[in-house]
Amino acid sequence: MIVKTQAAHVAAYPERYIALSYEDAFHSISELVETDCFLVAVDGDEVLGYAITEYLNVESSLFLKQRQYCYLQQIGVITSYRKRGVGQILLAHIKKQCIARGITDIELDVWSFNQNGQQFFIQNEFELYASKMRYRCK
Repeated sequence: MIVKTQAAHVAAYPERYIALSYEDAFHSISELVETDCFLVAVDGDEVLGYAITEYLNVESSLFLKQRQYCYLQQIGVITSYRKRGVGQILLAHIKKQCIARGITDIELDVWSFNQNGQQFFIQNEFELYASKMRYRCK
């Protein structure tokens, strides 16, 4: 599933992303499995979805206040289980983890090509608060 998610990013932005092999994905995930930053939704022996989070601390500066937040790096649900509540269950667990840690914000990035992802997050009470733009020099 992580390899398929990465493939969608490679297709949209090949100048930025690297194709991920199953071996690389397995190695990367195996390092996260024992942490509370990696969540897996399962039904029996079948993996239905996953989420990877990171808890970050921003130090105060002249312009910013100190704060902690959760960054949702990735979330994915296998195609046959989308729109069946798996993603909402993963988000609910992340929200509970944040509340337990005293964290009030969960932040994430959604690429412009991922309209389904954008709709999913809007339906789950996320709000747009910043945008990225770029100019490609030729």
